[in-house]
Formats: sequence, structure tokens, C-alpha cells
Amino acid sequence: MKLSTYTKYLRLRVINTEGPVRVARRAGLVLAFSLLLACPANSQDEVTRPTRGEAQAAWDRGDIGKAYSQFNGLLLLYTRDPLYQFYTGACLVRLERDIQRAVTLLSSAINSSVNIKSVPDEVWFYYGRALQMSGSFSQARDAYEKFAKLAGKKGSAGYDLQRYIDQCN
Repeated sequence: MKLSTYTKYLRLRVINTEGPVRVARRAGLVLAFSLLLACPANSQDEVTRPTRGEAQAAWDRGDIGKAYSQFNGLLLLYTRDPLYQFYTGACLVRLERDIQRAVTLLSSAINSSVNIKSVPDEVWFYYGRALQMSGSFSQARDAYEKFAKLAGKKGSAGYDLQRYIDQCN
């Protein structure tokens, strides 16, 4: 046997020994991929798009934290909607958080509702509460009086309006 024949056979032998390794690797990859497909993927938090119906239902139930997150999400999508500005600001007032933002949102809802959509008369009450919480007592009193005129005696009965007006004085 010549040396060239010996090297020729040796090379073939090396190539042949790599063949089963490659097959095993491929089989391992196929097995791993099939296991990944068989196992369902669970995400930690499923991000859902906020809806007006869900937000309104949370507001009506008194779940103000959820209502705030829903209305705030809607406000991020529809930045100029006075209704979402009103509800987001009212939620902030009821949660007693970020009062300056609540004043800004409620003021914007009052000013832009004339041109776009109408907001509930409650906007004046929550605007007054936000102003009172921020220390603007005379403006808060004016907002409370405006709410009393718009809502009437029946509409403003459940808000304990006179107590808030007395606190502002």
C-alpha cells in the first residue's frame, strides 16, 4: 500500500466519522425545536388595548384604579378627546394623585368640550375639587357654584357641595 492510498483512506475515514456527528446534531435540533413547539408559551402580562366600555364599567363599579388606567390609556390614544380628559382628571381627583395634572386635564376638557363633544356637568365639581386640593380656593368656589347652577338641586344633592364651599371660604 502506498502512502497516498493510505492518506486517501484516512481522509475518507475522517469524513465518515463526522457524518454521524452531523446527523446527531440535526436530530438534536429537530428534537429541541419540536419540544419548543409542543410547549405553550405563557407571557407574564398580556397587554390589552383599553376600551371605553371597560373603562366606563370600572367607573360605574367604583373601581377607580382600573378606570384610571383604562381612561388614561384611551387618552394616550385620543389626546384631544374631552371626555377622556374629564374621566382621567376625575379619576386622579378621586385617587387624590397628581392634582396639577388633574387641574390641567379638567380645564382642557371644559374648554374643548364646547367645540368637540359635551362632557357631563360633573366636570365642574371635579374641577373645583382639584382646584381646592391644589390650594386655589376662590377658583374652586366659583367652579362649585357653576356646578350647582348647571346640575340643579337634584343633580348636586349627592356631592355634599355646601361643605366644600364652606371649606373654600
